[in-house]
Amino acid sequence: MPGIDGLEAIRQIKSTNSNIIFIVLTAYDFFDYAKEAIGIGALDYLLKPIKKDQLIEALEKAKAIVEVRKKQTQWEYELKEKLSLISPIIENQFITQNLYAFEDFFPKSFYENVFDENLNYGYAISLMIEDNIDVDFKTSIDIHAFFETSKILFKKMTNCIVSQSIASKQYIWMPVPYDEVDIEHELENLRSVYKKLSRQFSFSFKIGMGRVKEYDRFYES
Repeated sequence: MPGIDGLEAIRQIKSTNSNIIFIVLTAYDFFDYAKEAIGIGALDYLLKPIKKDQLIEALEKAKAIVEVRKKQTQWEYELKEKLSLISPIIENQFITQNLYAFEDFFPKSFYENVFDENLNYGYAISLMIEDNIDVDFKTSIDIHAFFETSKILFKKMTNCIVSQSIASKQYIWMPVPYDEVDIEHELENLRSVYKKLSRQFSFSFKIGMGRVKEYDRFYES
């Protein structure tokens, strides 16, 4: 190829899309060239003149890899769909277990894997509707929308864990790296959430922020 050889082309293409499968077809019968081609990710190295069966075999290997990747992608998608359905339940269980210092349903490592988050340190946030209101059907819908909106807003802040609403209250666990917590920044985020909720809903409510605590002392936050 003018200005670039095949191996360099493979390097540059893989730098933008690592999923592409390469089969090198060349007249160069040099061990070092073949070794380098395989080393940078070529699936196969075929010498010209090539037999039809050799090419078909190489293409079949590439096809098999593509099929495995497709199945893996589909499996990951289905797993994410299932997790999205049960995640609110697990989040609520996490909050209940740690807020009230219940005996562990699951170890910390389980929650860290599910939430893909380091849970060594964090702080609690409580959100509470202050009004003593008569809850009719419309109000019940509004309260539900209020807490669903707050959940979206908090999760935009960070990968936090949010409970379902409990008696017009909601609890949030904000995982943080203990030695990097910027309290003023965290408070500014809470003020932003407060303002956005105030603009959308007429409820009188309060947001409280606890101190940073270790995982095992969540209930003290």
